[in-house]
Amino acid sequence: MSFLVSLAAEWYAYYHRCAVWTHTKFGPMPASGLTGELEVVAFNPWTRVLTHIETFPVPNTWQEHRLRVAQRFHDSRDFLKDLFALDVVRVDRLAVIAVKEPLTPAGLLEGVDVKTVPALVNLIAVVLAGQHPVDEAVPESYPLLRAMQLGAHYGLLSQHTQD
Repeated sequence: MSFLVSLAAEWYAYYHRCAVWTHTKFGPMPASGLTGELEVVAFNPWTRVLTHIETFPVPNTWQEHRLRVAQRFHDSRDFLKDLFALDVVRVDRLAVIAVKEPLTPAGLLEGVDVKTVPALVNLIAVVLAGQHPVDEAVPESYPLLRAMQLGAHYGLLSQHTQD
């Protein structure tokens, strides 16, 4: 499992209190295998929102990412709700991408929330910095978030992260 997939899965399980699945295969095709794989799927049982998360860790330009992002979310649309026997009221889509240049509103995809890697790391660091590692320690079952909590709380991440 890649770092970004692990980070997204831990974040949604810990902070959003979701049930999380990673690397879920979908869409059997006759005699040719599967249509694809969902990197992270998070279900919040209180809001009944299902969040499909795809990560793109290779730093390309937005135009290079655009087609890949659109294709991954398009391929899974028909299968997503049927894969899980859940009472889903809404499906959210999140793409976490590494890019070489800033995103502009015109470059975003309709129906997909797009976050850059630094934006996701900053979001997590800001939340975790406010939780004292002794009084509100992130459980050790979330090792990436626990490490980020220590770095964020003691000011070690703030010097290095940017939007």
